[in-house]
Amino acid sequence: MRKTTVLLALFALLACSKENVEDLRSEINCDTAEVSYQGELKALLTNSCAQPNCHIGPNAIGGLDLSTYEDVKQIADNGNLVGRIRGTTGNLMPPPGSGILSDCEISKISAWVDAGAANN
Repeated sequence: MRKTTVLLALFALLACSKENVEDLRSEINCDTAEVSYQGELKALLTNSCAQPNCHIGPNAIGGLDLSTYEDVKQIADNGNLVGRIRGTTGNLMPPPGSGILSDCEISKISAWVDAGAANN
């Protein structure tokens, strides 16, 4: 029984890595009140999604072209932007090299869409 307790405690310590603690801090400090496309989402989408051979141009994967605001707005309005990011519509595909978007990044995108997806 004691070995089991020690192993569980060790597992708990390993699971709470520096990255996990930083992710938790990031989520606690996630401000979605005034998210803007030009201020942060454009860079986020460009760096994480609108990459060659992914979601850019006429041959964008899944037909999700995130090249311009107009493209992003159309996808946001039809529900595919948040749906695809959350994995509730279509296939959830993590961006190459950067992994799945953080909960905070997804919350910011969702808040922006819910607020009307303005070109602000």
